[in-house]
Amino acid sequence: MRALISPAEGNRICDVQEKAFEVAAPLYWIDCPDDCRPDSYRYDGQRFTPIIAAAPATAPAPLPTFNTADRLAAYLRTKSVI
Repeated sequence: MRALISPAEGNRICDVQEKAFEVAAPLYWIDCPDDCRPDSYRYDGQRFTPIIAAAPATAPAPLPTFNTADRLAAYLRTKSVI
């Protein structure tokens, strides 16, 4: 496989193809791993490294709802707020 590299964008992998084709400067082709994809690898100018995906963010716990002022006050007392 061949990776198309853009040095103007920090060596971003623009494309991956089996066969290279002519491209305009400063883009260039380089051999890459067979499983290389633009969204799964980075090229640092010497080697390809897989991108480690960040864990998905968890949603914050929903805030409690209260239908009366007395229930709200009772809840706040349990939290030592009032």
